[in-house]
Amino acid sequence: RQARQEHMKATGVQRKRNKVEQVFDRVRENDKDIVKVNMVGNERFLTLTVEEKIKAAQSFAQNEFVKEVFFSGCGIDDAFAQALGEAFVTNKALEKVHLEGNDISGEGIKALFKGLGKNRSIKELRLHKQSKLMATVDEELLPELLDGNDTVTK
Repeated sequence: RQARQEHMKATGVQRKRNKVEQVFDRVRENDKDIVKVNMVGNERFLTLTVEEKIKAAQSFAQNEFVKEVFFSGCGIDDAFAQALGEAFVTNKALEKVHLEGNDISGEGIKALFKGLGKNRSIKELRLHKQSKLMATVDEELLPELLDGNDTVTK
């Protein structure tokens, strides 16, 4: 984003969004050809700003075709988790969500579980190996946040 802004200042021409940003634009636009999003090891995703990562998470809110998302080891934090948790509430397509090995704390995990409690399509959510610790008191709240969800099996 910053590079696009600098390019615009220098040349007066708007530079196109990078390939990763374009993927999330297509997810937001409900492109039926995208059924899986895998950002594991994607250097471009790692360099996105916090704002662009939040937009990426929000892009799943109304999508009807993406079934699986993989963001393991992508530097995901609580802001992304909050946005993704909110997207869970309205998303009816996602079935697998992998977020292992990121920087999500108890606050982000609670936000994910809050959204998951209102979701009826997700069957699998993987969160192990987060770099931030979760307080016991937060862990104890998780089953309550999932009340009413009978689709999660893993």
